[in-house]
Amino acid sequence: MLKPIFLTGLAFLLVTGCSSAFPSGLIAAARLDPLETAASDIAIAIGVPEILRLADGDAQLFFGFTPNGTNTAPPVGTTVPLTISTGTGSLVPAADQVIYVFGFDPASAAQLSAVQDQIKALQEQSVMGTGTLSAGITGGCLTGPLNDSLPVATWIQTSSDGAFVPLTRPADFLETLPHQERLELIEKLKPC
Repeated sequence: MLKPIFLTGLAFLLVTGCSSAFPSGLIAAARLDPLETAASDIAIAIGVPEILRLADGDAQLFFGFTPNGTNTAPPVGTTVPLTISTGTGSLVPAADQVIYVFGFDPASAAQLSAVQDQIKALQEQSVMGTGTLSAGITGGCLTGPLNDSLPVATWIQTSSDGAFVPLTRPADFLETLPHQERLELIEKLKPC
């Protein structure tokens, strides 16, 4: 993911931030060229407590680019809903965890492709900046009590024949959210 166009780096804020990131995941992600990798070749896996059930649209991905400086092009980006894919490959859930693998529907893939094209256009103009790829939970339903925390782990797969690589260790996703967003998410997590 760290290609010359992103000399300032691509910030991985996947779900819980870099403080809980696996070095191997960041290295694998560094090999991902976000401007040339087709959305259909990227899969995001999210591990959550067994009490949380996720469906299409209960997780989302943000992909964007923020140019450096104040007198440059405006930021570009898009947030797309993730859709559940089949199979978890070699991923094995921890005790009391379930892993959901997500991909993109055609409309979301087209949105991501459009942002890739916008960022490429900025690259052609030698605009430097920081790219961001982040995923988060936006809904779901509960089969039991939440207990004031929501441990989440993440993985990324950058080719359909590649292995999933851990990006983040289990960490409380709710703790990463601003207070109001935390309350809104908790409100959305209704009993199944």
